[in-house]
Amino acid sequence: MEREMRKVVRASSTILALVWLGACSDPVNPPASVVSVTITPEAATLVVPGRYKLAATARDANGNILSGRRVAWVSQRPDVATVDTSGLVTALSEGATTVTATSGSASGVAMIHVVTVTCKIGKDGIIDC
Repeated sequence: MEREMRKVVRASSTILALVWLGACSDPVNPPASVVSVTITPEAATLVVPGRYKLAATARDANGNILSGRRVAWVSQRPDVATVDTSGLVTALSEGATTVTATSGSASGVAMIHVVTVTCKIGKDGIIDC
């Protein structure tokens, strides 16, 4: 009797868990797919060791903004500039790179140019950059 009662309790727990999981998803209205990602600005020039925050916007097939979507950021040339998980770009060395933001199966790119500035102090004390 006790063994059968345990089976009933396990079966009831399993059914309850499945019902709860089913209630957490909406098969009738699944979340909209990301079909495009745009990065703002599309291009930026930074001076070493400058930083600049990029923003990614995910949109659905109707052009509606999809907020709260995960975005993965990657720099093509991390020796020139890195990008962190929030879109903050850090200039490291002179050159150019593209930064890609991906959400779902869609991606957007921004062109990043990095320059260095060399300044000299002249004999007259004037700074020449």
